[in-house]
Amino acid sequence: MALNNTVKNIIRVCAAVFLVVFIILRAGEAAQGIRASLSVCAMTIIPSMLPMLVITSYISFSGMLEKTERYFEKISRFLFRLPGKSLVIFIMSMTGGFPVGLKMTADALERGELSRNQAQRMSVFCIGGGPAFIINTVGFFMAGSQKAGIIILVSNIISSLITGIASRAFDSGDNLSGFNARQKNIKNPLISSVESAIKTMINICGWIIIFNAFESAVLSFEMPQKAEIWLKMLAEVTTGCAAAVKTYPLPLTAFVTGFCGLCVHCQVLPFLNKTGLPYRIFISVRSLNAAMAAAISHFLFSLFHCEISVFADSGAITPVAWSVSFPASAAFLMTLSIIILDLAQKEKV
Repeated sequence: MALNNTVKNIIRVCAAVFLVVFIILRAGEAAQGIRASLSVCAMTIIPSMLPMLVITSYISFSGMLEKTERYFEKISRFLFRLPGKSLVIFIMSMTGGFPVGLKMTADALERGELSRNQAQRMSVFCIGGGPAFIINTVGFFMAGSQKAGIIILVSNIISSLITGIASRAFDSGDNLSGFNARQKNIKNPLISSVESAIKTMINICGWIIIFNAFESAVLSFEMPQKAEIWLKMLAEVTTGCAAAVKTYPLPLTAFVTGFCGLCVHCQVLPFLNKTGLPYRIFISVRSLNAAMAAAISHFLFSLFHCEISVFADSGAITPVAWSVSFPASAAFLMTLSIIILDLAQKEKV
């Protein structure tokens, strides 16, 4: 055990040193990515996400969640074997954006409204892009069709719903419902909501900036187009969707929105840590959920045809063996190794 920890620490230090040297050598490209991400955060992310985060935090802190859950109790127990508030959180997660559902879940767990098992189960399916991002940004602006955006959104909602229903198999039998003795006495829910939303917003923008800096630095190396596209699709959901729409059939864009991207995964890590859900389980379920979203969207697109140019230019790009830039690949793998080793260490603690 001690030897394994020593090896992991050595790998972590070597990876960190490599990334420091790499980012110094590619400082210009990284700075360009940072400037671009700051503009995205200021012009798009903060205006669209901050109000929703304040609203959802207020719903949690003011007790509105507890007051409305009784209307959803029966259907939530039937679908998920979870209390009524879980269905409210699920609906908010499908309409509010990626971090909203997991934040509300972690907050409910901290106040004792959910058991740890219930919060962990909800963490694998209460996450989604929301209509504003998927219908408007992905559908209208990227694919040129709001109809395509609606189909992708519906596919993601259905796949998340199926994931939630499947989570019934892991029900531990906890029956917490409503507020209990651990509830915090919040004197001013509005102030607490704004403070909580700002902290979450800083976390979101911080990860977007970091990922864009490294992505810009890595993509400055020459690499096959297919490798560049898949790097974008796995790393960050917005650039990933833009790349997928231009290159592949739309069901793969549904996969990207279902997977959410590693950047979103890092954004929700604080909430996953609160619930105690291991990251390996989260990313495994997100991958399965994304595959389901792609399959469902493929079926829906066969029923409701979208006349857009994406389908006319969906030919596969043939990669050249061993032609991926070694420094770019090494930097990306080093970044992933640091994240994975750090998560593994936290899970043991």
